[in-house]
Amino acid sequence: MNLRGASPFRGAPLSGQYEWDYRRRDAAAWAEYYRIPFAEPKPLPKDHRLMARACHAAGLQGALRPYCEAMFRAVFVSNEDIDEQTCVAIASRIKLDARQFVEAIGSSAVNERLTASARRAFERGAFGVPTFFVGDRMFWGNDRLVLLEHYLSGRDRR
Repeated sequence: MNLRGASPFRGAPLSGQYEWDYRRRDAAAWAEYYRIPFAEPKPLPKDHRLMARACHAAGLQGALRPYCEAMFRAVFVSNEDIDEQTCVAIASRIKLDARQFVEAIGSSAVNERLTASARRAFERGAFGVPTFFVGDRMFWGNDRLVLLEHYLSGRDRR
């Protein structure tokens, strides 16, 4: 959002898709589709880079995917308050070296890596999450995951 210079969540909704009632019904419908209970997540950290830094820090220990999955559960299933202490607890749950994790999450190297990653995504055309690239092809939004899976299966190679 900082790279784009605007947030669709601040001010008057840009379109109906950003109106609270629609977003809540949509999220509840996706939860039903995935057969998981719906709970509105608690407010995310004021430091909007915290969770991304934590994921990058976990990636340095070769645990990006397990950490992301554990973070997803913490936010959307356990409905935890996410702060640095919670990020460290999540790292401990998946058996990461807590000392290395704490050091990495606050490091300038991880912060720079995150900034560079966000810039690359923005320059490629990303405008929201989740965004996936396969070559030059971009897939944005959880509703596009089925199209991404279809593409990766080789059935759609236009």
